[in-house]
Amino acid sequence: MPKVSDAYKEEKRAALLDAALYCFANRGYEATTIDDIVRHAKVSKGAIYNYFKSKEEIFLTILESRNDNFFLDIRAHFHACPDATSKLRHLLGRLRSLPIDPDRRRWGLVHVEFWLYASRQPELEAMIERQYGTFIDLYQEILLEGKASGEFRPDLDVAAASSLLLALRDGVNLHLYLISKNHPFETAMAEMEDMLLRYLKN
Repeated sequence: MPKVSDAYKEEKRAALLDAALYCFANRGYEATTIDDIVRHAKVSKGAIYNYFKSKEEIFLTILESRNDNFFLDIRAHFHACPDATSKLRHLLGRLRSLPIDPDRRRWGLVHVEFWLYASRQPELEAMIERQYGTFIDLYQEILLEGKASGEFRPDLDVAAASSLLLALRDGVNLHLYLISKNHPFETAMAEMEDMLLRYLKN
């Protein structure tokens, strides 16, 4: 049999991830099956197991790739931020500027569904903590810088403030995904930013 090139394998892997993302977004995480993914990708069912062990692994690969790209983009822009306050404003502004469209709402709902599913699976506990920790670490890094520079108040509890920031962001997103297509997301994010900065500086 002819040897399959690395480029071919990477192309097939990417096609499977694209097909899975489409199925997850349109059917939901738990309703999507491996059969759905291979049917949409137009590959044999056996072929998918050359790249992924399970539906969970496929979803986690998509999630981690999207998160990695987000963090790379954020950190690339941090070089132009002169202080911690501008870094925090850039981070929150980046979250606020994400497009509010059906694709984002569908992905958001799938994300929520997967977190609920994962919370009932002990073997996924480490993954949940790792994903949570990645965001918390970034917030703590910014807040510690601001505290050291005198931008933020000296008695600031950095760990608690980082958890609060993440909880507020997730709460606004949850309302956007679940409650109403007409949710005032940009206004809510702007008010959250102003409230947080007052809390950090006072």
